[in-house]
Amino acid sequence: PEPVRIAALQFVLSVDQSQQSLDLISDLLSPQTALNIQMAALKSLIQSQSPAAVELVFDNWKQFTPALQAEVISQLLSRETSTLDLLNRIEQKVIQPAQIDLTNRQTLIDHKNEKIKQRARKLFSVATSASRDAILKQYASIDLKQGSVDRGRLVFEKQCASCHRLNGKGHVVGPDLAALTDQSKSFLLTSILDPNKAVDGRYASYLAVTDDGRITTGILVSEQSNSITLKAQQGKVQTILRTQLDELSNSGKSLMPEGLEREIPPDAMADLLVFLQEHSAPLKYTYSGSVKPDLNYPDDPSNLKLVNRATGSNRFNDGQWVGFRSAGTEAQPRIVIDLQRKMPVNALRVVYGVNHEPGSIHAPASIQVSFSNNNKQYGNPHQFSTFDDHADGLGLYEIDRRTIEINIPEQRAQFVRIDFTGKQGWIFLSEISLASASTGNQNVAVPVLPGEKSSKSEEIEPGAKIKSLVAEVKVGTPDEYRNIPEIWRTAIA
Repeated sequence: PEPVRIAALQFVLSVDQSQQSLDLISDLLSPQTALNIQMAALKSLIQSQSPAAVELVFDNWKQFTPALQAEVISQLLSRETSTLDLLNRIEQKVIQPAQIDLTNRQTLIDHKNEKIKQRARKLFSVATSASRDAILKQYASIDLKQGSVDRGRLVFEKQCASCHRLNGKGHVVGPDLAALTDQSKSFLLTSILDPNKAVDGRYASYLAVTDDGRITTGILVSEQSNSITLKAQQGKVQTILRTQLDELSNSGKSLMPEGLEREIPPDAMADLLVFLQEHSAPLKYTYSGSVKPDLNYPDDPSNLKLVNRATGSNRFNDGQWVGFRSAGTEAQPRIVIDLQRKMPVNALRVVYGVNHEPGSIHAPASIQVSFSNNNKQYGNPHQFSTFDDHADGLGLYEIDRRTIEINIPEQRAQFVRIDFTGKQGWIFLSEISLASASTGNQNVAVPVLPGEKSSKSEEIEPGAKIKSLVAEVKVGTPDEYRNIPEIWRTAIA
């Protein structure tokens, strides 16, 4: 089975680096081999730190797909010695500079090793801050009226989707582009072409070096008492134990690289900007009913936005809670949210909060959804009332995140009304989204998605965790006995 082959590939070169073993693994680097097996073979060869193994990787470079080439570069950048091998091959024209994406270029030109940094800066002709101002001035003259949303979508998917998700495409690493409040040409150009002019600390690039010399870069998404977690492009997550950390440093620069002008000429930039402006426009809404937002959960018009999941993700108050409490005489709060936007609607998704205190529960008791167009009502309102309200063991004011998805017949609705009734006292909301395709869940509460439980920690998919633990095992050392129990615990769970 494929998982067994992948696990075996991660171990074999740690105990046997004979030419026969190297040849057997390199034979897997062929288009006829499954992608996951090729990926595992590449990692095994490069992580073995055998010069002969790395040479075999470069010998096969031209036949690798873009995904495999990206994996090769990612693995080579994980250690200084293999990073030097990479620079050698770029200088020898085995690998073309254009095949190194902008994020990895930024890693090289900001490298902590001065020799690597200088060689990379020479190879990639790094622009100065003065020239960056000149580039901005050049792009300021682009005419957005000539831009095309369809062409801009293609530019986004090629150049931006490795770190941003919008219009249903891409990875969630950088800022939520659907939540943009400043859509001006000057703001967007500065953010794209001069990303280090004003760095948001949440998206600063960190460098982590482990005690065995492995190098990882990414944004810091989680800190635990015994570990840190970094997220890099393509949404790759790496958790490192603090006991394994030799160095952790904040570059002070954005994870978003400089130099996008080399990849996006002015005409294509006009396309990209009109695409971003089209898909970051917030959905308009109003709410009514005998409730009012509590001061602890303010209804800030600049933060409160609704979501169109067909065009990205955009949450209430940046993913945190908005709490509505009863302002009338009745015990149960009620909030009616009216959406006004023409779009095909096939499903509704709500992320709501449950809060327990002795003798009571604060959670929605029902959601009623109705649609209309030109004052014509579509069918009967859709009602859901069986909410997951089991005891969660939370303390007072701690909010447990739950998700509900409701499927509805597809309509092109101009007017959508969502009527919430709470059990008592409060309604907590985090996200409301309309989808143009069925969710596949028929009016049921669904489990919290990974990463939604808490903004302070990020769970790792068990298979990825096992692979990470296996990759870190050093056979014949105490690490072997430290990691194996955790591998079994994760596998059994």
